[in-house]
Amino acid sequence: MNIEPFAELAQYACPLCDVHLILLSYPTEDDVREAAARGDEEAARMLRDRE
Repeated sequence: MNIEPFAELAQYACPLCDVHLILLSYPTEDDVREAAARGDEEAARMLRDRE
């Protein structure tokens, strides 16, 4: 899988034919804080790592 990262998202493409398969947007700061408040351990870790 070819991955092309951008500031707010990443684009994934097939390495054989270069067809774009998915665009994945990164979570916003608010998204991460809300997920951490709901008990998401990965979101809580992300917040700790940013400090």
